[in-house]
Amino acid sequence: MQTDVLTYINIVKGVVETIAILVGGLAAYKWFIERRDRATDVLFLLYDRFDKLSEGRDDIEEDSRYEMVKPALAAAIPAAGGGTPKAPPVPDAPAAPAPPTPDPLRNIDSVLRFYVCLNSLRCETQVPKRQLRACFRYWLAHALRADRKELRAYIEEFYPSLEKWIKEDNGDWFNLTEWEWQ
Repeated sequence: MQTDVLTYINIVKGVVETIAILVGGLAAYKWFIERRDRATDVLFLLYDRFDKLSEGRDDIEEDSRYEMVKPALAAAIPAAGGGTPKAPPVPDAPAAPAPPTPDPLRNIDSVLRFYVCLNSLRCETQVPKRQLRACFRYWLAHALRADRKELRAYIEEFYPSLEKWIKEDNGDWFNLTEWEWQ
């Protein structure tokens, strides 16, 4: 009688272990699907934000617009003789405030700051690298173009994390032959 009970217990134990393994597999499958769906949601949110940066993207992509910001990029790089000029001495009497001058690099800086956030997501694998590559690498790859040396120097000077990313992924993310830019 005792052997019958032990046999029955072993059968039940095997069935319970099988059910536990199946439930664990289903839970892992559900987690992978939800993670992929979450990555897709994040990607859509990123694209919505990136879509608002069209002025900066155009400054980087379009040759005529790039030529307009090129002097400002060169002037901003201290190694190229640019940089911020020293402030004039403070006058004794308060002067009327000068009207603000528009920053020609504001739009490009917005795009580059977006790429800093994107690099953080890439490093933390919040979104698969392949999806990020397909959606966002085109504009940052302009920094490797031969006629965009000022942009590359500007990134090297003020955005070192992007420079590191470009150097690390040069062969993977930034394939210039894809757009015939060599």
